[in-house]
Amino acid sequence: MGRYTIPIQTVTPLFLAGADQFPELRAPSVRGALRYWLRAGLGGVLGDRKLDELRKAECEVFGSASGDMEGSASPIVIRVTSDQVSNHWPAWKPARKGRDYLYWSMSASGKAQNYRPPRCYFAPPYRWSLDLSVRPGAGAADQAVVQTLAALWLLVQLGGLGARSRRTAGSLAASEPQEELPASLSGLRFALQAATASELSTELSRGLGIVRCMFQQGRSEIQPGSPAAFDILHPAVCRIWVLSADRSGAP
Repeated sequence: MGRYTIPIQTVTPLFLAGADQFPELRAPSVRGALRYWLRAGLGGVLGDRKLDELRKAECEVFGSASGDMEGSASPIVIRVTSDQVSNHWPAWKPARKGRDYLYWSMSASGKAQNYRPPRCYFAPPYRWSLDLSVRPGAGAADQAVVQTLAALWLLVQLGGLGARSRRTAGSLAASEPQEELPASLSGLRFALQAATASELSTELSRGLGIVRCMFQQGRSEIQPGSPAAFDILHPAVCRIWVLSADRSGAP
């Protein structure tokens, strides 16, 4: 269980940039998103009250800068690689209808001294790979690898990267890892096969069940508060809707 490579591509515009505001996809951005989904998955089992226990479980995977964990390093190394190289990035020009309305804040705005240029973005499909490995000298890190893979599955199927990711921007699709998944994630598919909304609902439910069972191993489940203190994947506080459109485009 030393290394995994997961091919990924964007399916909607990805607004993610460095300090110079040119598109930049870096491992720390992906790691931050994975940490969010790990916390959501762990919270579905540990609840939102025993925060010390939750932080300890999270730090065992992604490390901690300070505090009770005394600056422990993450046993997980994440690298982002891509063969798609470009010196030109398109600037966002919305069609002012449909999905594009969700990205309105990426457009140019203001006049004269207050002018803000439009955001440049990764145009889909932008193909890249996430390489996940164990840090040399980290010792036994099998469980950390498993939980990172589970967090990646949640990110790909339910989340996104960059600005407006809660409004469908930066959505992702993945191919199956080149390596066989650990036994505790057996049956989990990164590349969904559904052709209809009903099939997608079934496939997502099956995947969420596998991920939830993995997080439950060796832990006593605690019911979260309602509303929860943070985003949690638990039936009591979370609903996932699968929407479809008919041929006329109506929802």
